[in-house]
Amino acid sequence: MAFFLNELSLHGQYANVADLKKATKVIWQCGIEINKRNDNFYCHHQLSSSPATHNLNFKEAILQTRDTNFIRTVLNWIAKSGPFWEDKRFHSEDDWLEDESKEIITGSSLAEAAWRTTQGKKNHTISFEPSQLFNKAPLEVIWKRSDEDEQVIEVKNFWQIDSLKDFLKNDKNNDETSVNTWQDLIRQCIQQYTNLTFTDDVMPKNIAPFSKGFAEKIKELLAILDELNVCFEKNGSLNQCGQKIIQDHFQGDKALFTDESKPNKRKYKKELTFKKPGGEEISCPFHGKIKFGREFRIHFNWPKEEPTEPLYIVYIGPKITKH
Repeated sequence: MAFFLNELSLHGQYANVADLKKATKVIWQCGIEINKRNDNFYCHHQLSSSPATHNLNFKEAILQTRDTNFIRTVLNWIAKSGPFWEDKRFHSEDDWLEDESKEIITGSSLAEAAWRTTQGKKNHTISFEPSQLFNKAPLEVIWKRSDEDEQVIEVKNFWQIDSLKDFLKNDKNNDETSVNTWQDLIRQCIQQYTNLTFTDDVMPKNIAPFSKGFAEKIKELLAILDELNVCFEKNGSLNQCGQKIIQDHFQGDKALFTDESKPNKRKYKKELTFKKPGGEEISCPFHGKIKFGREFRIHFNWPKEEPTEPLYIVYIGPKITKH
């Protein structure tokens, strides 16, 4: 589960910096509650430039509080520590997403939360109070696939600390928070990502202490592969959705999925060979990358030899090609 600070709820509504400071402290307390569960609380890189008062943006207003500790804490958060969802964004600038008033919100935290929700994940927003537009729940986002095809996505939204605490307390027994071991994670992934085929020994035993942060990252990548595997046309080519996934997540310097280098393929040929269900060997140097202090990899067969061939998830664990 992940939360996104809704920067759209900052729209110059505060009469003075004291009111903004009070509202920001509520946001900070929300972040503390979220972090207690090891869930992510994302913000936008451009949060600092969002309008806070009639003449000051968020960063300028924070500086005007003249509270040294408060300024240091907030500026470190919005400028350095984040985390920032744009570093591993799911939706692109080509995706048409609107709010309830038909304003295009592509590129916003609300749009990203809505997009990730379509991937079967729980994503919610935290909004500043007061905000006439965003102090309600759920928030509706309209994804316009074309002039004739659109989908309404509901995003759970919070703007008061008490309602968030109640939600987190009541949600403690949901599927995600019940994942407390690697075995729990694999069982849940097999049930959730039905377009993927997991091998029996997909995760080595005793690999490392369980990490909910790693578990969340693993599920993010598997959700992408799960969607990709249903994006093939009858002729074997990828449809428009599949091409977009390749463009967004398999290409560029910060791609989430890459192939091994030729030297690594030679040096680690044995280690990069796995077994399908049934025992047949398969080489899977292609992998998804996760860096969360340690480095994990998700190895799978790509490109597939045939579009109807299963997409095998053969390995989830620490990086194999360590030098």
